[in-house]
Amino acid sequence: MTTTGAEALLPAPRPQGDATATPVPAPGKRSRLRGVDLARGLAVLGMFAAHAAAAPTLLAGDPATWGGVVHGRSSILFATLAGVSVALMTGRSAPPGDDEVVAARTRVLVRAVCLFALGGLLQFLSSPVAVILEHYALLLVLCVPLLRARPRTLLLTAAGVAVVVPSLRALLQAVEGVNGWVGFGGELGALAVQGPYPVVVWAAFVLTGLAVGRCDLSAARVRRALVVGGVCLAVLGYGGSWAVTQAFPAVDPASSSASSWASSWASSSSASDAETSGSGGSDPGLEPGEDVDLSGSTCQRWSEGTVYCASDDGPSAFNPDGTQGDPGADGSGTTSWRDALSPAQFLGAQAHSATTPEVLGSGGVALAVLGACLWLADALGRRRGSWVVTPLVAVGAMPLTAYCAHVVALALTSHDAYGGSGEPSWLAGSWQLWALFAGTALVVCPLWTRFAGRGPLERLLSWTARRATRA
Repeated sequence: MTTTGAEALLPAPRPQGDATATPVPAPGKRSRLRGVDLARGLAVLGMFAAHAAAAPTLLAGDPATWGGVVHGRSSILFATLAGVSVALMTGRSAPPGDDEVVAARTRVLVRAVCLFALGGLLQFLSSPVAVILEHYALLLVLCVPLLRARPRTLLLTAAGVAVVVPSLRALLQAVEGVNGWVGFGGELGALAVQGPYPVVVWAAFVLTGLAVGRCDLSAARVRRALVVGGVCLAVLGYGGSWAVTQAFPAVDPASSSASSWASSWASSSSASDAETSGSGGSDPGLEPGEDVDLSGSTCQRWSEGTVYCASDDGPSAFNPDGTQGDPGADGSGTTSWRDALSPAQFLGAQAHSATTPEVLGSGGVALAVLGACLWLADALGRRRGSWVVTPLVAVGAMPLTAYCAHVVALALTSHDAYGGSGEPSWLAGSWQLWALFAGTALVVCPLWTRFAGRGPLERLLSWTARRATRA
């Protein structure tokens, strides 16, 4: 994320005589921004599609694959809005003052702890979803020491993370893949560096969201800056990656691994996204013979077409013709950590590749969507046409409840689908299943908010944070 349009995003300076910041308003006393809820509702339905539907990998030149736009971008929009939410709950454009900063930090920390615990509970369901809540919690923790930072500082920090950290992460993963002694600091380290939502890289999104939330989101110039700046970032990220691909075909993600995680799941026909987990798979053109059982393995294409698969039984390597190769003296299938790297890990823009082009491109899409949603919600207001977006706004007002409900439903569906015969049911990995989830959310959420107010999980988190702050 860069500082493109940053001046328009900065709030107006305080008068010189104002020595203290405005206190944080009491929770529940602030009016909600329908545009933020609308964007959050889109993110939730997008994650529904990424998890439940058979959306293919997005190819810009093939309209039949455009449904794959939900992969990666939905969760990145969700992470960006996490930063916006932190800003909204801690003073909006006025950072918390000296008397309020401790309470604000406590409120955010308690929410993070609750989300981490809830994410752990969802993991026990063994649903075919890479649950984002634990990563989301760590992203909130990153915001705690930065609640009083200026938007300019946050944007510059986010830009530094977007440009520097993805390459460092790729190098670290390559070394760890060859020499298992590197570690990553246990489970928390794995959440920070590995997986589809690496916190060290996704910090760019939450920091950008925090900076945006510190601006006056009701101002037309801020919304215009979000849309224009977001489009510019998307063009820079995706367009730059495409230009490099055209100039250097070896960088094409279709011919080399975009990341150790993305390559593990790229060939999944039922999920086709890093957000949806299951048994590991290798690149379709390089899959070993049928007599090799890869269930429970995570496979990745390495240099010269070699497929490396890691499982509880140890490492295995397969040649491009499908025959088993020599894992090598270091047990990795390669002679050095350099063989584990490919240009696409630095310059590709595949979903969940966590490269600089993907961070810039998908982050730009998130900003543009947020700006457009703010404008649309304000334009409709309370007019007759507002009913069109009201269901989505309701979903965005209770995103945690909707997200957790769909994870539980997917866990139940997957158990029914794969228990016994191992063959998926007609609903598994289908747009019909997404339509069922989305339709249910678009009906239940408006009714709930109309008659019961906040969602049950949202109410629980708010109550817990409020009690902790009082203590």
